Amino acid sequence: MTEDEVCHDCNMEVSRFIPKQIKERTLDNPEYWVCDQGGVNAIASELLNEGTPKNPFDMG
Repeated sequence: MTEDEVCHDCNMEVSRFIPKQIKERTLDNPEYWVCDQGGVNAIASELLNEGTPKNPFDMG
């Protein structure tokens, strides 16, 4: 998560799906990645721990 290559790859993928003005105010701002790391990490952890129930009553 701390490597520039990860940030660059993530931004390249996301930028394909958002309008230019949103990209300019989010992805192009270096502070955005700091903010976004938590979300990316949470999603990756959930995917990597697929078998772990999210709560004790998970029926998924």
